[in-house]
Amino acid sequence: FGSPAVDGATLRVRGGEFRITAANNSPENIYIQRITLNGEAYRKYYIDYAEIAAGGELRFEMGPEPADWTKQQPL
Repeated sequence: FGSPAVDGATLRVRGGEFRITAANNSPENIYIQRITLNGEAYRKYYIDYAEIAAGGELRFEMGPEPADWTKQQPL
């Protein structure tokens, strides 16, 4: 994953809709602080097609400093 180019997008998929959102996304906040998939901490550097096709929301939380979001604490 990298810094999202947009604040959000919605895709129509088998499971309904798959939303991608980026909270606090700005030219200053280029670093991922946390990623969640359907409200649960997401620690992989990629997303599987099956996860997208199931529908739901992939949420990026952005910030101004680098963070090791793969080791983030549970929500």
